[in-house]
Amino acid sequence: MGKIYILFQTVILAFSLAYGLFVLYKRGVSEKIIISCFLFYGLVPMFSNFATMAIKDTLFNAFIVVFIAGLIQLDGEKEKRSVRIEILVGCSALLFMLLRNNGLYIIVFTGLALIIVLLKDRRWKNRRRLVANVVILPVILFFILSGLMTKVTKAENVGSREMLSVLFQQTARYAAEYGAETPESEIAVIEVVLGEYDE
Repeated sequence: MGKIYILFQTVILAFSLAYGLFVLYKRGVSEKIIISCFLFYGLVPMFSNFATMAIKDTLFNAFIVVFIAGLIQLDGEKEKRSVRIEILVGCSALLFMLLRNNGLYIIVFTGLALIIVLLKDRRWKNRRRLVANVVILPVILFFILSGLMTKVTKAENVGSREMLSVLFQQTARYAAEYGAETPESEIAVIEVVLGEYDE
């Protein structure tokens, strides 16, 4: 079963990187840069190692690449032709949120930026469907599906702990490296959130 998962993950990662290169090509990026990126992906062992490790971050990153490349492609597409790309971007958003809860932050901030850009360019009326398909619908589906999966699998509800994991890791590193220099006021705040502060 592990080999099938690795194969599936490798195909998804290859698709996401190829799609990113395709979008760059469509946007008129120099062929030399695209070929250099292709060679970099193929020859640097990091990507083959990343593709064959059974961790959720590989798929998470693949869906992030599809999400970003899709948003770039949507910027240059006519509204009628963009529905398939919107669905692709919305699905990738949903999948990377399901893989890591902190993906929700990416979607929320991307949605806010998208709305600001569309309002500024006076394209809001014509592109409301874009925001719905790429941001709002994936977020709604994320909450429904993650709630269902939590109930079905009887998993522990971690609440905001997983979504804040990067911040907790950064705080732990700060404490490990600068523990003696940490002011009492900051120690008090850390202890309220994380418990006893240990230098």
